[in-house]
Amino acid sequence: MRLALVMMGGGARAACQAGALRALAELAGQAAPARRAAPFTVICGTSAGAINATSIASHADQFAHGAHAAPRTLFDSTPLARMLPHALNFHRIEQMLDERLLYALAVTALIELGYRDTLAQSDVLLAWLKAPTDGASNDFGARRN
Repeated sequence: MRLALVMMGGGARAACQAGALRALAELAGQAAPARRAAPFTVICGTSAGAINATSIASHADQFAHGAHAAPRTLFDSTPLARMLPHALNFHRIEQMLDERLLYALAVTALIELGYRDTLAQSDVLLAWLKAPTDGASNDFGARRN
């Protein structure tokens, strides 16, 4: 069975998500102390929730680490464009897919007023991701459906 995690956008929601992720990581560690991997193999996020989604996805082998990294990315006062490459490890997403600790990551963001784009990285079918996109490029080498 695969579990999916979907995180909505909005700064306040993303801050709440960060706290919820930390609590989930603590509970997961108590339930299965030997398991370090995230219980979620399909992860989706929109806007600010995409930051949390990418943090969890890039640390799918270390759920607690990804969960604890999320709050730092949300409360850091560094400008977002400079902070994200340091806070989120995009190169590890491909590794997590290869190791089958992650089956899919999809993030959606508003790139221009009225235009959104969904970026996906997966080796499995993502038929649900067939909505039209606006063709914006991405920085983490995602394969698009």
